[in-house]
Amino acid sequence: PEVTGYLGHDVTLSCQLIQGPNHTSVTQVQWALQDEEGTGEKKVTLIVFNTVYGVNISESPLKERVVFDKHSLVIKALEMKDAGSYTCSISTFPSGAFEGTTKLVVEGKTVTGSIVFVAKIHHKGRKSILWSRL
Repeated sequence: PEVTGYLGHDVTLSCQLIQGPNHTSVTQVQWALQDEEGTGEKKVTLIVFNTVYGVNISESPLKERVVFDKHSLVIKALEMKDAGSYTCSISTFPSGAFEGTTKLVVEGKTVTGSIVFVAKIHHKGRKSILWSRL
């Protein structure tokens, strides 16, 4: 439900379908980012994988930094603004659609002499940074 990533590093958000007693075939996987700026209900599609048509990366601020890897979303070179809620939707046959959301927390570390400052952003519509001294 929550993954911590570090500023400038890559992070993988996992999406996994656990098979039940009846085998289902995955037909499409989609990753979207919750739009916290607006109504809170809109999702921005980031990437779609379809078993027939392949992978499509949508126009978004993450377009150049996202990769699809075995149903998981990889975000490269994390930025503070990448914090937020990411939803994975899996379409299957014959069982239908399944969805799960992962909250991405981005932490950045800045070293000044012997003092380390840590910034955490929990993206919930507010633009605030909490700094603490380690």
